Amino acid sequence: MKIGDFIEVEGELQKNPLINYMDIFVDLFRMADIFAEKPQLGGKTQVKAQKQQKNETVKQIKSFADELKHF
Repeated sequence: MKIGDFIEVEGELQKNPLINYMDIFVDLFRMADIFAEKPQLGGKTQVKAQKQQKNETVKQIKSFADELKHF
């Protein structure tokens, strides 16, 4: 090998496993929301609070995954 020679490198790029798991969690939360039972009339406020908490958790996971993608 001399100075100025071309070198061919072969490899495989893979998605960061942590980012992949975070994306899977977000998808799981969406699927769980689809299959969740509808609330009964008396417990709407409690269900609304739980849904807001789930939405906040999903938002935090998405933000964390987006920050990891920038590195």
